[in-house]
Amino acid sequence: MRRKFNVKVEHEIIVVLREEAFTSDFMQGFRENFFSFDDVHEHAEHIGRLLACGIMGDVGRGYGHDQFVEGYGRIGDFVTAATIDGTDTSSTMAAEA
Repeated sequence: MRRKFNVKVEHEIIVVLREEAFTSDFMQGFRENFFSFDDVHEHAEHIGRLLACGIMGDVGRGYGHDQFVEGYGRIGDFVTAATIDGTDTSSTMAAEA
């Protein structure tokens, strides 16, 4: 027998950006080559998603700054800290699959 579950995972992620790194030239290049982000808030959300999905690792005091992240290069040039602060998981069992 197979069972289907609907699983919801929510992460609370803290992202601290180096706002001075997000120059108008950088923002324009990022929009032209990746996503049409208009402000640093959108970059913070994007970096949070990358961390939540495991595409990048934590960035903190003394670690993680040298990671290469597509669109940013060395992530430590843009991010002072990025870490998962909490995770909540819930699930429901759906009808048999």
